[in-house]
Amino acid sequence: MKKILLILSLLSLSIIITGCSFSKLKKDLKEQKRLVKIEGEVTVQVKTQAPIMVALLTDDPLQPHLIGYRIMGAPGHFTFFAEPGIYHIFAYEARTLEKRYQADERVGRSKPIKLTE
Repeated sequence: MKKILLILSLLSLSIIITGCSFSKLKKDLKEQKRLVKIEGEVTVQVKTQAPIMVALLTDDPLQPHLIGYRIMGAPGHFTFFAEPGIYHIFAYEARTLEKRYQADERVGRSKPIKLTE
């Protein structure tokens, strides 16, 4: 009898856990549908041996927020996914491999990018 109750309890628990997983998956898929793809390409005028940091930032003039970044070994294609909004893309030599731009690193910046659904 105890064995049957234990099996039923474990079965009930696994059904509840599975239900929670499907609920989270459904929420994640809904959020993913809102995301917009941003693609671009980094080109350089002067070759560099340093990696290139490409950063996606919000369009807040007082305190822009880092949404995502890519460290590229060479100039080339990049992709970001973000919610609708206005963003800027910065690309700079990452000689120190820090997420922050250093004053002696070459930098490029996009015009504001408006993403809509």
